[in-house]
Amino acid sequence: MDPKFRKKDGCICLFDSEDAKKVKAEKRPWTRALSPDEVKESAREAVEHKGGDPNNEEHVLGQHKLQFGAFRDQTFKWLAENALGYAGYVVASMSVESGRSDSNNNQINKRLLEKYVSLSFLLAAMPFG
Repeated sequence: MDPKFRKKDGCICLFDSEDAKKVKAEKRPWTRALSPDEVKESAREAVEHKGGDPNNEEHVLGQHKLQFGAFRDQTFKWLAENALGYAGYVVASMSVESGRSDSNNNQINKRLLEKYVSLSFLLAAMPFG
């Protein structure tokens, strides 16, 4: 259930995968962001459906769905695997945003994405023996 980061020449790829390019081309219409509780419950159900541990925070975060932008409705795991540069952009832009243009639900969704990306990189960097 951990993300599989794409690599090229030993470096993690930040550019969009072919799947990400297809999703972007769909130009999804704006929709109201779900509440954090709705997103979390859906994620927990997805983890259980996939045979994962719904008590594993990283697995549940990985199944959270993005509530904004071109990749809306894609899971955080999918985003890390297919559009890591976009995930990095969202996380980096959070420090300069005032938050005034975002709904509270989107701000929470962005914070959870930040947490997931941080956890995923930390676990990916840990040596396993």
